[in-house]
Amino acid sequence: FCAMEAILDPGEEVILPSPCWTYDGIVLSVGGKPVFLETRMEEGFRVDVERLEKALTPRTKLLVLNSPSNPTGAVLDEENLKAILDFARERDLWILTDEIYDRLVYEGKSTSLLSLAGSLEGIVYINGFSKTYAMTGWRLGYAVAPKELIAEMNKIQQASTSCVPGFVQMAGLEALRGPQDFVERMREEFRKRRDFMVKGLSSLGLKCLPPKGAFYLFPRLPEGWKDSTSFCEHLLQEVGIASVPGIGFGPFGEGHVRFSFACSMEVLKETLQRLGEFLQRISG
Repeated sequence: FCAMEAILDPGEEVILPSPCWTYDGIVLSVGGKPVFLETRMEEGFRVDVERLEKALTPRTKLLVLNSPSNPTGAVLDEENLKAILDFARERDLWILTDEIYDRLVYEGKSTSLLSLAGSLEGIVYINGFSKTYAMTGWRLGYAVAPKELIAEMNKIQQASTSCVPGFVQMAGLEALRGPQDFVERMREEFRKRRDFMVKGLSSLGLKCLPPKGAFYLFPRLPEGWKDSTSFCEHLLQEVGIASVPGIGFGPFGEGHVRFSFACSMEVLKETLQRLGEFLQRISG
């Protein structure tokens, strides 16, 4: 919020590769205009630079990246990131890169845009403690950006939430200074749950790209269903499974549903059983 408030003037456009987290609400709240850019499951949800070019207008000011992604679990590779960075700098666009899931990657490592940028020119890097250290309720995060922009963001922060409470800052320091082996253990546990769920969804006939990072699955809806909101409502009311409709992640999320595997294996097993019963019922 602080970054977008500091960067955008009213009416300026922000390109959001979709499916994406609900950045559009922030864009609208600061007077900007969200422009959704299609990414496709069959392409690994990568950002296509040719489509990016077509989405550009004289009012475009900012591009938002989220890798690893919520909701798709996609991880942008170095080649794709370099192409995006070159594109943005040639056109004087800002890039906001949200890398909150960077330590939760299951194949290789997540490449940070900062490692490729060479300088902070036109870059805002966002991260936090919520995912890596399981501190979701503590609301502790940080930004890396040119000092002039940080100064403007600081003014907005002071006028909105002032600062993070002292005890939360102390907890964050303990997380950073303490043993880090539990992060690897947590990642491996998530990997097991991911593999279990991908195999389970496939056995039920749902097409799902195995997520390379984060802890979400974003399968296509079963044949015969096009309305993700209706599907999720039926799923909740009939078999008690909570999920998020794909349309909640922008127009190019429609036709999908998001499940989280950040829960116990017992819950995931029960979920697949109930989901199987539900799918059998609606197909029969």
